[in-house]
Amino acid sequence: MNCGEPNPPASMVASNPVIVVEVLSPSRGNIDKTVKLTDYFRVAGLAHHLIVDVTRRQVLHHRKRPDGTVTVDIVKDGEIAFDPPGISVAAADFLG
Repeated sequence: MNCGEPNPPASMVASNPVIVVEVLSPSRGNIDKTVKLTDYFRVAGLAHHLIVDVTRRQVLHHRKRPDGTVTVDIVKDGEIAFDPPGISVAAADFLG
């Protein structure tokens, strides 16, 4: 999810991301859960990073708190709250 000015329709880059969602790749799973995660949270406005693990039927929800710490919740059902921007989405919507 991008906040701020809309990106051009053909753009592949969000200029002001608040939420990043990745589907875990079996071949690159360790990189997705370590190196990339650290790099994503260097983006100033990013508040949430999700890793969707379809095989395990779970979502890892990493959240950056106002003090800069990052927490993680393992979500298998129910709603995932995103504040900011103030929305929630059912975990099942990510897991198909």
